[in-house]
Amino acid sequence: MSRKLIDDFLLLDLDSIKGKEKQQAYQNLVNWAEQARSRNPGVFDALTEWMLDDSKWTDAYLVENEWIFMQGVLARFKEQNRKLREFLKELEPSGVVNQAVFKALDEFDAGLSGQLGDEKLRETIAKVFADFSVMNMERRMKTMQVLDTMPECKCCFDYDILFMHHYGRGVDVEPWHGFWGRFVKADAPLPEGFFHWDLVPDDNNTPYLTFRSQFAFATFSGDIDAMHKREGYDSDAMYDVTRNIILGQGITIPYPEIYWTAEVFLDGFNNPSTAYMFSVLLD
Repeated sequence: MSRKLIDDFLLLDLDSIKGKEKQQAYQNLVNWAEQARSRNPGVFDALTEWMLDDSKWTDAYLVENEWIFMQGVLARFKEQNRKLREFLKELEPSGVVNQAVFKALDEFDAGLSGQLGDEKLRETIAKVFADFSVMNMERRMKTMQVLDTMPECKCCFDYDILFMHHYGRGVDVEPWHGFWGRFVKADAPLPEGFFHWDLVPDDNNTPYLTFRSQFAFATFSGDIDAMHKREGYDSDAMYDVTRNIILGQGITIPYPEIYWTAEVFLDGFNNPSTAYMFSVLLD
């Protein structure tokens, strides 16, 4: 989905403009800019949602995500800006170019390079550019640090988890969404900026607001890479093995609707997950 999104950007095709009369060439640029202004913000919003979806930022996706973010978005717009600046400079002697466009390009290039007004944000971006894996670790760390300040909200299953679901809809209807967090006691206060879902014994009537609280899980030990291997599996090894054990014991998984799964980090979020859980029907 993310690779498709970056192709949804309306980028400038300079080859379709070069060779035209200067006034017409500049008008074509203006027309493109108006269309891009109405289309590209929506694509950026969709990419922002992708970046905020924790399930898309597990270690297995980092290499691909780095290419999408650094090459598919940043480098692509930097190259467009470079070509656009060169072409505008060629048109500039004719007097048709609004000089404000160069200031706008300067500001856009600065933003693409991480040179923003907020000093802390600049520092964070510099870390990302230096080591893309911090996109994972810093997000997790901030989430868990907040939850560490809420010991009174702990429940009997107090592990870091990556909670994954389809908002109660069928898996062929709603994309997979993942959220880092923990299970907490009922009615625990919700920290600012956090999402929560209620887990109840029976969620058939309100699948978009709650999730079934009954679950089964398996723990794993041994070769970490083998546990998370994807090739040859529907999802990965832990997912498939856990599912097959549950179904093999005659327990029903409410699939494809009203179900959730979770990776469990028994040794903390900064270590690989070594358990997997599915929501189940035990009645």
